[in-house]
Amino acid sequence: MGKIVNLSLKETIRNYLDFEKRNDNIKNFKEAVNYYQSIADRAFKSNQIIDIFSCCLNQTGLFEMKYITEKTGGLMVSTDSFSTQVFKETFKKLFETNDDGNLKMCFKGTCEILLTKPLKIKGALGHLVSLKKII
Repeated sequence: MGKIVNLSLKETIRNYLDFEKRNDNIKNFKEAVNYYQSIADRAFKSNQIIDIFSCCLNQTGLFEMKYITEKTGGLMVSTDSFSTQVFKETFKKLFETNDDGNLKMCFKGTCEILLTKPLKIKGALGHLVSLKKII
């Protein structure tokens, strides 16, 4: 389903050079991406946000999973080690609270922009996902 490498120890884990050279190490890539896209679609439809904390880009399949955080509005944190000061500070910052004891994070915010033809939105700053509304 979401595997990035087969169980045989004869195979090496894929890396970015394998994608450039189209080596056989990326044979699980499309199937894994499709699997994670289906998870992202299900999470998005049920108003869930998925955050991913990882300490290695190649070995955990973050490249295959990136659609999950993009689609659900989550975040992806990748670091060399969970014990680094930068990771610890980032993790703590995510769960800061305001004076009322509520998390400072925003969840499932919606911004609707209605345009008349021929105007179109071609981009934005920040993470956005289309609601696919047509009027």
